[in-house]
Amino acid sequence: VTVNGVTPNGGPVLVALQREGDFARQAAAYSTRVDPSGSSVTATFSGVAPGAYAAAVVQDSNNDGSFTIGETGPAEPFGFS
Repeated sequence: VTVNGVTPNGGPVLVALQREGDFARQAAAYSTRVDPSGSSVTATFSGVAPGAYAAAVVQDSNNDGSFTIGETGPAEPFGFS
């Protein structure tokens, strides 16, 4: 999974793959973390079973290991497929 538009040294990029039917309901089937040094990162997964997946991405700018939601909405850059 290639992610463009990340902030270099702006916190790790967390990438998760979920089966389409489980998206946003259950823990990710596969996940990884990539530390960006440029404006794009590529997350590589191994052992992924064949099937349809959705991807969720967040740049963990406060480095707490999760997607932070503030009082007015998302507090960190994110994207979904």
